[in-house]
This record gives sequence, C-alpha cells and structure tokens, in this order.
Amino acid sequence: MNLVQLFADEDAVSPVIGVILMVAVTVILAAVIGAFVLDLGAGEEIAPQATYDWSQENDTTDGELMTLSHTGGDSIASDNIGVEMTDGFPGGTAVVNNPEDMSDWASGDDVSAGDEITFGASGTINTNRGDGNFIPGDEIRVTWESDDGSSSAILTTYTVN
Repeated sequence: MNLVQLFADEDAVSPVIGVILMVAVTVILAAVIGAFVLDLGAGEEIAPQATYDWSQENDTTDGELMTLSHTGGDSIASDNIGVEMTDGFPGGTAVVNNPEDMSDWASGDDVSAGDEITFGASGTINTNRGDGNFIPGDEIRVTWESDDGSSSAILTTYTVN
C-alpha cells in the first residue's frame, strides 16, 4: 500500500459530507413542517385582561354589601367566571354559589364594561360550605377558567373592610 496515495486520495470525503448535510437539512425541514402541521407552537388559552372597580357599603341592614363593576377591557364569558371567598370559613376557600344580583352575569352572557355584580345584599352568602356573612378581613376572589379547564387565573380580589 502506498502511504502517500492514502493521504492524497480525498474521493470518499466529499460523498460522506454531502450525505451528512442532506440528512441534516431533511431533519430540520421535517421539524419545521411538523411544528406547523401539528400546531405545536400554540400555547394555552390566555386569561382575559380587564379592569374592575370594587365598592363597599358598611351600614346596610343586612351587613356588608360589596359591588364589583367591570370597568373596561376584554369581555368575559360568564360561564368561565367563578367567585370564591376566604377567611369566612375555617380551613380554606368557599365557592360562592349564587351572588344576589346575577342579572348582568347570567349564564351564557358575556360580562363586559358596565356590568356589575353585588355580594351580600340578602345578608347571607350561599356557598358550597354553607351560608355565612362577610366580615372585615374576608377576601373575595373572582376567578377565570378556560373552556377546557387547562388554564385559570385570578381576575380580581377584594378584602372586606
């Protein structure tokens, strides 16, 4: 075997490099096409962005009365909204079943700027953990959950004075 000819012969190098480059281009192209076809770039549903205003009446005959107004931003499907209160029940959070003034936030409607909901008008808050009253220090949370339940967010909170 001629040692000089072994080092000078480069015929096998070019085809190997060509094959490696073709495989790399094919893999990258397949990944890009797959991402578009399978929509792998899509993320979770994003929580709506809106502004809210809370008001409280302390001297009502039935106790504390809180009103939440949607003042601007995205409209929100009422079916995706939940209301919780904390601190009023030992050991955690209670889900408010039926706030008194649900006319603007009725099931199936969108909640948009100008809509409001009132808590505590009847003097008793009906929850999944029983009935109760708002007292100073209780926190009311309005939450949002996506249609498929894959994402959620707290839209606004209020602490009773």
